[in-house]
Amino acid sequence: MKDRKQILAAMSALILVTLTGCRDSGKNGDFSVINKSLALHSSQLKEEQGVTLVGYASDPSHLIFQIGIGYDSNLTKEELHTIINDYLSDSVSTRQDSDWHQRLKPYHLIIERIGESRTDFPAIAYKEEGETELTWTEMKESSR
Repeated sequence: MKDRKQILAAMSALILVTLTGCRDSGKNGDFSVINKSLALHSSQLKEEQGVTLVGYASDPSHLIFQIGIGYDSNLTKEELHTIINDYLSDSVSTRQDSDWHQRLKPYHLIIERIGESRTDFPAIAYKEEGETELTWTEMKESSR
């Protein structure tokens, strides 16, 4: 009887540890997959007309993806929105039935304008954890 209780207790502990580990690794595991895909697809951004520079960073401890994009003054707001939405769709929606809005829902996403000689890169769009849509900020013209 004592052996049976010990076996039952050990199995319960094993199941609990396994379930806890699977729950936590799912979010981080998907973060790693998305992170790799965003980085690999950054060349797609570089090929777009009007895009001059692309940068990418992530922070798994804070579940943040950061995309830096430099663009010339001829790129319109609508063109930039289309370029970024296409990039997110192509890189994050890895399966035909997946949607980047839902895949990125558990994470923070910041898209910044880069390339000007400055140390603060303004966010042009962002998405908080739990949200599915990007919030766009006003595009400012390059200060040349």
